[in-house]
Amino acid sequence: MKRAVTVALIVNIFLIVLSQKPEIMEYTEEINGKRTILTISIITSENGRVIAQKQSENEYYKIINMNTFTTEFSYENKVTGLSYDAVRNGYVIQVAGKDQNKKIIKNFKIDDCGWEQSIELSLAQLVLSGNKDKRFWLVSLDGERCMKMYAVNKGMEELQINGKKINAIKIEVTPDGFFSIFWKAFFWYDKDGLYIKSRCSKDFGAPECITEIYTTE
Repeated sequence: MKRAVTVALIVNIFLIVLSQKPEIMEYTEEINGKRTILTISIITSENGRVIAQKQSENEYYKIINMNTFTTEFSYENKVTGLSYDAVRNGYVIQVAGKDQNKKIIKNFKIDDCGWEQSIELSLAQLVLSGNKDKRFWLVSLDGERCMKMYAVNKGMEELQINGKKINAIKIEVTPDGFFSIFWKAFFWYDKDGLYIKSRCSKDFGAPECITEIYTTE
């Protein structure tokens, strides 16, 4: 009996560890004409907790989601010295950190749209849902703003990635409302929700950035 319980416990632990094995994808990221490698690692637990980490040459992100909504976000920029942590407390996102020698302390109020800091995951869910559009909250990388964003499915588009033609779903993202005229980004996904490419215009605390999947194999 004890042996059976021990075996069952070992199997259960193995299944938990297996379910938490990270999915790792590599992308090329071009900012201000400089191209580097961006690694995205995603761990999904059975209880719906998702940990997404992004690492490039100079930046590190860690995002914790419960199901689709973000509960915690950490950001660090080795070049600028900017680093902060953001935590959701009810309908408030609390940001605390530093920008070189300056302290950052912010409180942002949000609504039922929810906070979805991992825009790559957020839009993948839009693609898989079959819905036309969605709204969500996003903290800017400089930690100074939190804006409601609007994403809309623009249909299929053919891309050329690593010498291969790919049919991808194009998603347009802008701030919701009046500020949509100041910033725009496009994200492309395959039919299974795989993030393939993005192009983000320059503003809201980040330079213009083009990201492409490193390999489609």
